[in-house]
Amino acid sequence: MDRKTNRVCRLGKVFWVIAGGLVSLIMAMPAVASCSVTGVPSSTITLPPNIGVPRNAAPGQVLWDSNWVQSTPGTMTCNSPTDAMQFGYGGAGRALVPGFNNVYTSGIPGIGLKAAVILAASPPGDIDSATVLQYPLATQTVGAGTFNQAGYARIQYIVTGPISTGTTNFGLSFGGILYGSPRGLQIVLVNAKTSTVTAQACSVQTAAPAVRMAQVAARELNSVGATAGHGSFTITLNCPIAVNAAITFTDVTDPTNRTSNPNLSTDSTASGVAYQILQGSQLVAYGPDAAEPGTENQIILGAIPGSSSKDLPFSVRYVRTGPLKSGSANAKATFTMSYQ
Repeated sequence: MDRKTNRVCRLGKVFWVIAGGLVSLIMAMPAVASCSVTGVPSSTITLPPNIGVPRNAAPGQVLWDSNWVQSTPGTMTCNSPTDAMQFGYGGAGRALVPGFNNVYTSGIPGIGLKAAVILAASPPGDIDSATVLQYPLATQTVGAGTFNQAGYARIQYIVTGPISTGTTNFGLSFGGILYGSPRGLQIVLVNAKTSTVTAQACSVQTAAPAVRMAQVAARELNSVGATAGHGSFTITLNCPIAVNAAITFTDVTDPTNRTSNPNLSTDSTASGVAYQILQGSQLVAYGPDAAEPGTENQIILGAIPGSSSKDLPFSVRYVRTGPLKSGSANAKATFTMSYQ
């Protein structure tokens, strides 16, 4: 319930009470005196008290899934062919998230809500194959008869955009659905009233590593494409939650550079030479300063366990790019972390 007091809901002459320790997601319904429910069916879904969200989680990613939760049994008997019921989300102010199919605002920026019910002996694999709840409420004729109410309910939290850190009282108030053949009423109860959402990123312990390269003789770079020298640096990440991380390097002198050779900075006096960064034996190509998944030349680092540190070792070498001119050779690059 969204209040500490208990609430009594009425359907015709049948009463049920939901204790204040639960947030009741009971659909709004008209008083239908000619309908009665025996053993009001309900599916109780427990919300996660804490959700750690990778900061760059992609829109559309399912952040949390209750999976299908079976309801308790029950039947509904209606006597009039004109008996009707409203179905979908109850409460007020729930809005569709633009660009998403049947995903509604949850009260947390960047997180949308999708819920569905189905009256069947077994649920489908895909939530969209069931009856996805919608807002505003729709009305449907129930008709006369006795209908089995057993089924399943499911809730998903879906990333819809940038996520803000904080604790939000979801105050969810939606309910169930009555439809077609077989017709049925599904009531969803959600355990726990709040979820703490934390937009997480790993902290970088070596934010600006400097690499000092030893001098090399021109004879060591005797042709274009020849490489020489060796330097190294390590980027260390501390990750509070498990994430899939990626990194993109950007050429500071020319951010549009997509090769593996950064341009020398304007304070350089040498020419005909560049630096190459390697991850193991693989050359690193430069990309844009962006964290979105799929960024050009983004390097996938894979899964990093939560509450752990990870060292990312890289090496650096000279590469000849043209006619050599001796002098100082300086280059600058930035790196952008992406947590997905």
